[in-house]
Amino acid sequence: MFSKIVLFFAFSAVILSAQTSTTYGNLIRIPFDAVQIDPADTMGSWESALNSFSQYEDVIHTPQKTYFEKLSMSNNPIYPFTELTLEDFINQTSDTYGSWIGEYDVPEPYILIKTQPFFIGNGTWLINGVHNMAFLSNDDKITLIPKEGVHDLVYICGKINDKYLIVYKKEASGLAYDFYLADLSTSPDIDTMIAEKMFFDRNIAPYKMKHLFDSLYLTIEDSLFSNYPNSFEIYNLQGTTFYYQKNLNGMPQYIDDWDYNDSVLFIYSSHNLYKFSLVQGDTSFIQTLVTPIGNQFARNHNFSCFTYIQNDSLFVFNNDINNPPQLINAVDIVSLRNPGGPIVDSPYVYLHQTTYFTDVKDKPEKPLSYKLQIYPNPFNPSANLEYTIPERAVVRIKLFDVLGSEVREIFNGESEAGTHRIKIDGKDLSSGIYFVNFVSEKYVVTKKIVMLK
Repeated sequence: MFSKIVLFFAFSAVILSAQTSTTYGNLIRIPFDAVQIDPADTMGSWESALNSFSQYEDVIHTPQKTYFEKLSMSNNPIYPFTELTLEDFINQTSDTYGSWIGEYDVPEPYILIKTQPFFIGNGTWLINGVHNMAFLSNDDKITLIPKEGVHDLVYICGKINDKYLIVYKKEASGLAYDFYLADLSTSPDIDTMIAEKMFFDRNIAPYKMKHLFDSLYLTIEDSLFSNYPNSFEIYNLQGTTFYYQKNLNGMPQYIDDWDYNDSVLFIYSSHNLYKFSLVQGDTSFIQTLVTPIGNQFARNHNFSCFTYIQNDSLFVFNNDINNPPQLINAVDIVSLRNPGGPIVDSPYVYLHQTTYFTDVKDKPEKPLSYKLQIYPNPFNPSANLEYTIPERAVVRIKLFDVLGSEVREIFNGESEAGTHRIKIDGKDLSSGIYFVNFVSEKYVVTKKIVMLK
């Protein structure tokens, strides 16, 4: 097996000084009731450079662990890529579960800017639309769901009784989808052969579907399918068909975010938070509140609390369904360097803050954290493996096939602090999915690579 694969070191250089301006930072954790910020209560690391950046997007809980989802992107004109990882700060582990290269020729309504977690009985689906996604089981096992182009799960609209309305992409390209009412209790395995196929009497793409009452459901249309972008509509489910009932009037023209809970519709649009109450008699919504919101608005998954930044202060609100939003706290964040990108996970708000930056005039800087990148991915015939360690450590890198069998030990030895690069020549490697496992004394990560011929 080893003779069929050529993996060699083109060079392994320690890079400690930046050649372009790069900003580094971490997350600072702020309790809802904090009197002042604890500068030592930090975690993770991110960086931003001319052609790349990384940032944390969300906090995902399982019965056993807490994960921070991280998005990394490169805008390199030759090999642009996007990568998603789950970082467990307590156990110091990181798992890549979504990655893709370049852009799609057809604008897909299910390409999601931010991962949507869908919690079901035996775990959590991490939905990225037409891109790769993963299923995180309650025992913290991550199952990668690579895309194969035909009849792939791209979205979960919502729960209907004890089943879920799911969206499958019908073709490798084009805007063709099937809708099923499926039992997801066996996730990540989904059997569409025994699921009920659902139909809509209009050509819509319901990103979200919320149950109102009886057989009525609230949906939102996408601009690719409708003359009324981001319009709310009510559908009546009869058998296996959703029939259009009415369009909701008086809604904001541009909708940045929304959620419906317990007869209340919340909409965030143009720095305003709107509250609409449902009138069941005529299935209408009446606007009951408009609250101006500051910059960098963020909320938790069910809209029960939110935060924003204004005048060097972080404002935290409880968003009660039956009452106007109540201010919980206003925290002075003037001491932070470029705070932003709030993540709300009660009882905490996490802010991205800058720790330092480098440019061509700077002295060499010691890297803050561990990092592993492989690009291009997919690759043919070669790929670059680049890893960064903040201190001298013994590093072991192995290659595994899709069945979990070890193919090759790529590297095993001591490395100095800094960035090291290895060229992987796979011209004799068969097409398919492989996994690179990186192990050091304080950091373990596995990344998927794809060989395409």
